[in-house]
Amino acid sequence: MGMGVSTADAAEESYPFISGDVSFEVQNDYTFKSDNKDNEINDLYTTIEPTFVMHFIKGLTFTTHAVFEPVRDTEAGEDRTFGDEGLYLQDAFLQYETDKFAVLGGKFTPNFGRAWDIAPGVYGTDFAEDYELSERIGFGGSYTFSGAGIGKHRLSASTFFLDTSVFSDSIITSRGRTNKSDGGPSNTESLESFAIALDGGELPLTLFGDTVPGESPVSGLTYQVAFVSQAAGEGSDSRENGVVASLADEFPIANKALLLQPLVEFAYFVDADGVDGQDRYYITAGTTAIWQEHWNVALSYTRRETKPASGSDVGDNLFQASAGYEFDFGVGANVGYRYSETDDVADHTIGVLLTYGLDFSTGPKPD
Repeated sequence: MGMGVSTADAAEESYPFISGDVSFEVQNDYTFKSDNKDNEINDLYTTIEPTFVMHFIKGLTFTTHAVFEPVRDTEAGEDRTFGDEGLYLQDAFLQYETDKFAVLGGKFTPNFGRAWDIAPGVYGTDFAEDYELSERIGFGGSYTFSGAGIGKHRLSASTFFLDTSVFSDSIITSRGRTNKSDGGPSNTESLESFAIALDGGELPLTLFGDTVPGESPVSGLTYQVAFVSQAAGEGSDSRENGVVASLADEFPIANKALLLQPLVEFAYFVDADGVDGQDRYYITAGTTAIWQEHWNVALSYTRRETKPASGSDVGDNLFQASAGYEFDFGVGANVGYRYSETDDVADHTIGVLLTYGLDFSTGPKPD
């Protein structure tokens, strides 16, 4: 009998290799009623996000993530069909990761907040995207610890500044290059801003859902608490400091035929936008219900309130309801309704969203 090659040896021999995914979305938003008639338009557009990961050796990767989407605002009163779409580089970073430690450097999204990514429904992320720290350049690291009875937790920290390089622009349709003179939080071209976050999950709790005799009472409950401090850009004398806290869960009911995924997140910013004395908070709450792994219904609400140094507070509201179905071949079809109040202007929007995703790898999946 000849000598075989172990699975571990085969995996080692496969380096380097490339893996990644591409997500496709086609969305149509029709604002059919508004206090401002210029807002009553139809907008049909695509969002395509390719991600490529180069695996050099075990744990050492280089990730690039690009986005193709509309990069300009719609014109007042004008419908748009696949217009103003451009391609830009959102992430490009080198990372080394083990079971406990990770370090990275390049262009990335510092860890702060989750509602901008996972809030339920077609429109649930819209307000929370205000505080997504995308397209920052800098360095970061994390330490993961776990144990019986305490769950799994990750402490992360990063220092960064807003990208003002040639990669802050887009191609096909230009969105314009970001300049230091544009000002704004963390637009300093120096490592004066930072974020610290603690994320956790796999907690030994059963708050809701079915329990199975003999199984560990571990729910899908996860949390995040985080702090960010962004240095003042040109034209501002104040740092923007913010905190965020969130809880999300995933639990089955109805004999596991129904899966509920609730989320609540609160974020508060002092000297918001780098404006001295201006504070702002967000609270997002919602849930997704998934029936038999195909049907979904999602409800969410976000309150955004800005408290200027002088004058009256400005309160904005966002409510969305959506439903959809995911086919066995990977296509998702969703319909949604969005009601928003922004600067005392109320908009009513209905939308349709089609989604599809592809995964690929030229080697074994990473651990």
